[in-house]
Amino acid sequence: MRTLKISLLVFILSISVSAQNFFPLKVGNVYQVKDDWWLSINGGYESGTRYYSVEVVRDTIINANTFFTILCNSGYQYLNNDCLYRFDSLQQKLFTRIPNDSTTRLAVDFTLPAGTDYTSYISGEVNSFTSEGISPEVFLGDTHLVYTMEDVVIPRHAYQFSDIVGFKQYKYYYGTLGGAASSTHNVISAIIDSVVYNPLVLRVDSLYPVSDRPINTFPYLLTIPYTVSYSALIDSFYIDV
Repeated sequence: MRTLKISLLVFILSISVSAQNFFPLKVGNVYQVKDDWWLSINGGYESGTRYYSVEVVRDTIINANTFFTILCNSGYQYLNNDCLYRFDSLQQKLFTRIPNDSTTRLAVDFTLPAGTDYTSYISGEVNSFTSEGISPEVFLGDTHLVYTMEDVVIPRHAYQFSDIVGFKQYKYYYGTLGGAASSTHNVISAIIDSVVYNPLVLRVDSLYPVSDRPINTFPYLLTIPYTVSYSALIDSFYIDV
């Protein structure tokens, strides 16, 4: 009986590990990404922040397997808009098909322990990465298992993927004697399988009828308080009264 309990426990643990989804793919899944970058060259220095989206836009069936197109509006090729991606939940691997190539290739192997080197086509080009393994991290207000992979050569690329949510972070670094550049892309909000994680907020709050002056007085005053998260995402804000 004791042996049966141990075997059952091992079986349950193996199911829980293999059931992780580090790259949920469904048309409509979308990420809002914040990119903090800096550039140092010829004695000059520039830095800035910009925002963009990453969205799963369509699916394609190839040899009975469903692949997805991911539109990445960043200008970087860390997720290639021309590649097709498929996550295999049983193998715990992300596969890709690059343009003009009928071969399905490995993009990420989430089962590899830390320190393991492997070849990846996640950006559409062949590259060597080292697995940093899986560890728990706080992401979008909750604790998730996070897988990390990093390129060991310069220019250096690093990816992080979270279970349930998926894409978490991409880092890029380039350095030579003439200068250096760095870019860190963090997911700040996401809609995954219709579930909203860390929603972006834009709302008009309650008005102040006591402190505001009526419209038949002079000068007329109407206070319109509002709440907004990540104001850099707001280009224009109009209210009709």
